[in-house]
Amino acid sequence: MNDQATQLRAIMQTSAADAGEQHEVCGGAPLAGLIVVAGAKGGVGTTTVAANLAAMLVSLGESAVLVDADFAQADATELCHIVPQRTLTDVLADRADPFDVLQRHETGLRILPAAWAPQQPLEPSATMRQRLAATLAQLARRARFTIVDAGSAGTKLTQQLCLRAALTLLITTCDDASVTNAYSSLKLLAPRNGAGRLATLANFVDDYAAADAVQDRLETAARRFLGATVESAGHLIRCPIMEHQRRTGWLGAALPTCEAKSFFHRLAMTEQLHRDRTATAPVDSDPSAMSPASFAPAA
Repeated sequence: MNDQATQLRAIMQTSAADAGEQHEVCGGAPLAGLIVVAGAKGGVGTTTVAANLAAMLVSLGESAVLVDADFAQADATELCHIVPQRTLTDVLADRADPFDVLQRHETGLRILPAAWAPQQPLEPSATMRQRLAATLAQLARRARFTIVDAGSAGTKLTQQLCLRAALTLLITTCDDASVTNAYSSLKLLAPRNGAGRLATLANFVDDYAAADAVQDRLETAARRFLGATVESAGHLIRCPIMEHQRRTGWLGAALPTCEAKSFFHRLAMTEQLHRDRTATAPVDSDPSAMSPASFAPAA
């Protein structure tokens, strides 16, 4: 425990100048309804959270788009059983309009898919990052919620996206490696200068008390070392149904009754409440464009 405390202190007391070097400035206020889901490390369930939250919002009558921003694995695209003709890469290369690339899932969720490209560099260029930010702004003018599966919290892309997010969900588990990486991620993602909310979500939980302890430590560290407020989005218990989700394709409200389904329902309703309390539609939005029916099926 002392070793972990020493490691935490070293991570969190890194100078502000060093932290600044990790950020790429992305101008503008947070986009209403933009939720960026990022993982403290690989394998913590980032895609599962992003896809199920997005699908649950649709089941509650919201217009929502899921953006697969993993430029190597395309996990969200695979989880949703989408086989795209065109992908986010085509949009960022200016070969396609994002609304022409959107694919419709059986739940009614619209997905901006990615291509599985393990040889592609994990870090998109600065130009691609800027185009992605512009694409998200376009989507936010048409949908009440835009959920981004951003993959790792440690990339420049994720850090830039979080500067525009109304909410960043940092996914961790209770194992030591994941918690240590979550500490590092807080330094990079903690809200600054009026940015949106940051919340931690503990996944694959077997012990509720352990999950509460992990999240309390993360919140305390952010407050003490960064002067930042970090919320808890709760914890998602380990569930056999979720372990088979890639095979079944069940998402959100389509999940069989289980604790995980109830969790995503509560999380979606919480984000509805935040959206209604704090956000207004962009000035150039047509209110009628915010309904699910406003999205034409992708060609």
